[in-house]
Amino acid sequence: MSDSEFAQLRQMIEAKRKPAQRESVDSEAKWQSEVRELATLYGYYLQYHANDSRRSDPGWPDLVLLRPGRTLFIELKTNEGKLTVDQDRWIKGLRANGHECHVWRPRDREEVLKVLSGKESER
Repeated sequence: MSDSEFAQLRQMIEAKRKPAQRESVDSEAKWQSEVRELATLYGYYLQYHANDSRRSDPGWPDLVLLRPGRTLFIELKTNEGKLTVDQDRWIKGLRANGHECHVWRPRDREEVLKVLSGKESER
């Protein structure tokens, strides 16, 4: 994807968002909804998230996103949110075994777009 195609796609995505989404995201649930919407637009057709994290292993990432040739493990936090010890352990363990893991906050939108589009590997 060329830089101009990437810029056009980013503008299209931004235009589709509601005004409140363009501003700040004040909860992890809203941020998760936004990330899942973006992931769908970028072709991540399989998305896993625990509806009730109390039934998941402590620290398991919030999202697992899959599209052909790529699987992402994503922990979502508000801008002020901190990783728990268990979350940090899962992220480090998954990375140590060759899995792509990210911790994303609303302030990381540009990076999120780059990762989802695959543009981060071209830089």
